[in-house]
Amino acid sequence: MKEETYTFTDAKYVTPLGADLQPNAIRVTINGKQSFVPITDTNKHYVALKAEIDAGNVIVEDADAYVDAD
Repeated sequence: MKEETYTFTDAKYVTPLGADLQPNAIRVTINGKQSFVPITDTNKHYVALKAEIDAGNVIVEDADAYVDAD
């Protein structure tokens, strides 16, 4: 079986709505297509992305600050 290879660019953490919640996904371009990758070790894209992050090949930007639009 051919091993899948990925090119990750433009990575940024995403948080659910709420001021104090931790990021639960990473918005990232994978092989030229924007995707949302859940932060879980059971997701193959996250496992591959985390390996690239740990190796210093990808830097993930912080999530935007939550602003309540009242």
